[in-house]
Amino acid sequence: MKKILLIICLLIQNSSLFAFQTDTLSIHEDETKLLTNKYFLELEDPSATRTIKEVISSSRFHGVSSTLPSFKYSKSTTWLKFVLKNKTTRAFVPITIANNVIDSFDLYFVDHPGSSIIHLSSAVPYRDTKLIKQNNTFINAIIFPDSTRTIYLRITSGASGIIPVDINSANTFFKTADFENILVGGFMGITLVMALYNLVLFLILRDRSYIYYVSYIIFLGLSQVLQRGYGTNFFISERGILNNYLIPFVRVGFGFSVLLFAAEFLQLKRILKSYIFLYYLLYALYTIALVAVIAGEVTFAYDMISLTSGLMAISLLAIGSALYFKGFKPSKFFMYGWGLFLITMLISIARNRGLIVHNSFTINIIIYSSVVQLVLFSIALADKINFYRRQNTEAQLLSLAIAKENERLITEQNILLETEVNARTQQLINTNQDLSKMIE
Repeated sequence: MKKILLIICLLIQNSSLFAFQTDTLSIHEDETKLLTNKYFLELEDPSATRTIKEVISSSRFHGVSSTLPSFKYSKSTTWLKFVLKNKTTRAFVPITIANNVIDSFDLYFVDHPGSSIIHLSSAVPYRDTKLIKQNNTFINAIIFPDSTRTIYLRITSGASGIIPVDINSANTFFKTADFENILVGGFMGITLVMALYNLVLFLILRDRSYIYYVSYIIFLGLSQVLQRGYGTNFFISERGILNNYLIPFVRVGFGFSVLLFAAEFLQLKRILKSYIFLYYLLYALYTIALVAVIAGEVTFAYDMISLTSGLMAISLLAIGSALYFKGFKPSKFFMYGWGLFLITMLISIARNRGLIVHNSFTINIIIYSSVVQLVLFSIALADKINFYRRQNTEAQLLSLAIAKENERLITEQNILLETEVNARTQQLINTNQDLSKMIE
């Protein structure tokens, strides 16, 4: 009986080993693979106190149900373990984390049993190698062709969310980096041109909608540049300050600029007086997020910003639709813009949860939709001018028609009055003649 119980205990103890068997991730030439739960095991380290030796010897690595690894704790550190085989012709395999708020990203491996532990960090510039420092967080993993290594990744972030880790061949990495640099450069060029163009229109027309729209464009461009990792190249090298303060501040500023632009463009205080308190609620939520950033509650701040952004998109879409059906035609393009924003958010959430494919298009969909949004909002502003111009023209035509009608009525009254005066005069003349005859 004791032997049977011992066998059962051993089976239960080792069942996790069979449950968490992972495949070797083989990377070939001109190929990029996403690190999914098919390949990695995960170990949470919320206190960030585990050393690499403790991690290597740990038996607490486990599989996860989600397709991609993710952060579940505030200020958390996550360890990922996977086996990587280099089937390319080069001795390095770039590993990247794109479009995410990452505080630190480190790679460890052991060359041979009993040898020292190799540590590579994304914080170290790669200027002395064939790789130049790119905008994305990446590490150049040195693995000889046809070699296999067990890789340990240490990733730290103050924001909760998924961790999209890509394993690239060298050729694919360079092509992807060039494409993203061109994409972001083109996007920044568009935002700069749109900001200057609308600033000139504000100086000419003195319509506050344009200055609020300029602030919206600036914050939109900054948020995309910072979130894609360009902040360490252009703004500040300290990644903790960038992720914990600058990025959430910019995202809160983006929310405030959107609310100011929408309120001025849609004339909410004049048209929707009874529902304006719901609009002020969005200001309050963004203010709470701002206070959380200042207080150092980064995870709560990011969650609050994401929640408020979703509520704002739904609210503005509903408000734009209501105003359109009330006869405010310029809200049509405004409604299209926020409908597109809401769809983009849903696609991003579905991508993060593994419900749709995680590829170049879904990664960059926010940039694509942002460009379309800028065009739609610019059309909406132009349509607003045409709308008020048409209203002014219609008012002038109505005034002219009223003036002509008044002139016609006055002319008719004058003719009628003149006829009555002539008739009265003739009557007086006749009466005078009869009196004259009577006197004679």
